[in-house]
Amino acid sequence: MKWIVSVCVLIGLALASTAGAQVQTGSILIRAVDDQGAVMPGVTVTISSPVLVAGSMTGVTDAGGVNRFPSLVPGVYTVKTELSGFKTMTRENIAVLVGQTTPVEFAMQVASLAETITVTGASPTVDTTSANVAVNLSSELIQGTPGGRDIWGLLEAKVPGLVMSRPDVGGTSGGLQGVFSARGTASAQNTSFLNGVNVGDPAAIGAAGFYYDVGAFDDIQVSTGSHDITVPTSGVFLNMITKTGGNRWAGSSTVTWTGDNLQGRNDTDPTLQKYGFRPNSNTSDFVSDVNFGIGGPLVQNKLRFYGSFRDWRVHTNVPVQLSIFKGFRHGINKPKANRAAMQQNLDWFTRYIWNQPSGTQQ
Repeated sequence: MKWIVSVCVLIGLALASTAGAQVQTGSILIRAVDDQGAVMPGVTVTISSPVLVAGSMTGVTDAGGVNRFPSLVPGVYTVKTELSGFKTMTRENIAVLVGQTTPVEFAMQVASLAETITVTGASPTVDTTSANVAVNLSSELIQGTPGGRDIWGLLEAKVPGLVMSRPDVGGTSGGLQGVFSARGTASAQNTSFLNGVNVGDPAAIGAAGFYYDVGAFDDIQVSTGSHDITVPTSGVFLNMITKTGGNRWAGSSTVTWTGDNLQGRNDTDPTLQKYGFRPNSNTSDFVSDVNFGIGGPLVQNKLRFYGSFRDWRVHTNVPVQLSIFKGFRHGINKPKANRAAMQQNLDWFTRYIWNQPSGTQQ
């Protein structure tokens, strides 16, 4: 039985300085122009969002009419621009994705009176400032996709051109990490980051060193080409960002269970049993998954907490490769019988599979 328990605890603290690593965050690029298309310096820009620990951030456009807010936590933002003599303009529902820049342009209008224009609607999330080829998997997409709640199985279904080493049907392979590749690169060239930290396995180059709690993820960027300059390799870049809590306490829970009645099998076929496949080999008795998380403010607008727990079990019978073929005289559990069992196995395959006399194998 495979039994995986993961615990994720995160505490966020509001700091005066901002981190410079774009790879684990996103950004908003503001450009302000007048009704003639000329750039407008000195425009006050304010962004606000529940995902910001301080609640809001303020900046001013430079001589080119541009202001960038870097190192933003993925989420939905509101952007407001203000300048004396011009209408105050507000854009809502500006989506910020990990590893991407969201460009927003404001056409400032002269105001005869104090006026405010609010634009409501989903903003485009196409990053026109980068050639990066990537797919972002939001927490809603991760939780809403039917499957085994396994990010390895999710990647092949949601990322065009990405190939996995093994499928995951209903979560039965969730305890076996799969490797993946894209655009002709080898899986050994892959890189995995978790909140900006390289979590690659030094003992299995290209694979991640951990099994993950999918309920704790806020956004996953899967980059397959033209990576950010900070990415150390040219293979697939798996960029995972966890949740951080908000300005109010909230939680979520997921409980799933799958029994053996939902799986099909053909290992009872006499032909397969003739070649050593035993009934019920490598089948799953059940798959269970209990996952819950909670987060909120410890100190309002200063300190936040988020924690997540997952108990994930895949109860699997003895796999096929441990079967002892009918007629074998030796079992691998007998003392000093390993060599004899291996030799007899080879003789059996030579005779019945390769149709050659015993002792002729190379």
